[in-house]
Amino acid sequence: MGRRMRLTGFLKAEHYESDVCFDSDPVHGIIVIKKYKTDNECVRWLNRHLSQYYETSSGQPVGQHEFAALQLLEPYGFVPKVVDLQPDSLVMEFAGNPVSPEAPVKIETYLNECRHVLKIFAKLKFSHNDLRPANVLLHGGKVKIIDFTLSEFGDVQIMKDLPNPNWARAGQDDDILTFMSPRSQRPTAGFGRVRKFLKKIGFAPGA
Repeated sequence: MGRRMRLTGFLKAEHYESDVCFDSDPVHGIIVIKKYKTDNECVRWLNRHLSQYYETSSGQPVGQHEFAALQLLEPYGFVPKVVDLQPDSLVMEFAGNPVSPEAPVKIETYLNECRHVLKIFAKLKFSHNDLRPANVLLHGGKVKIIDFTLSEFGDVQIMKDLPNPNWARAGQDDDILTFMSPRSQRPTAGFGRVRKFLKKIGFAPGA
């Protein structure tokens, strides 16, 4: 591993936060290490709820669940490549910058990418359940989706038992089509530091 940068809550939804580290790897380039916060109410609930689907002896169920979602979707090209699953964290290749109206990509290109994502979701009967601008990245002009902790696919059901509906954005996956609009954007905390870190180590990710 190379130089490491830690950002608390960079990949942060409104219901919980993760510890996220960026590092450089000789094989995978920039990698993202997402460590799940076990002291958070939503993560605790997800670990309890998902234990009916995943063995707790293999690590946190929430991490296993996100790993399974990424493995399912990886052949379609719009999620980060998984590097490693650890008992308390998930390691992925860097997948780009959060979507914004200033991104150097044509709106029609973005919309076509998003339609492809939604088409695959429908084909697989897959629901993300937490799509927001911070969870949609652009890398080399391609859309990449992240943060699948609340996703539903296969036999896994989460939304019907979720104790706090504010933890999710259930039924709103189609909103991804609006995220290039300035009205949909809010600053993503800490990302300026990520850009500086990547520049310092000589890595220039595509938009």
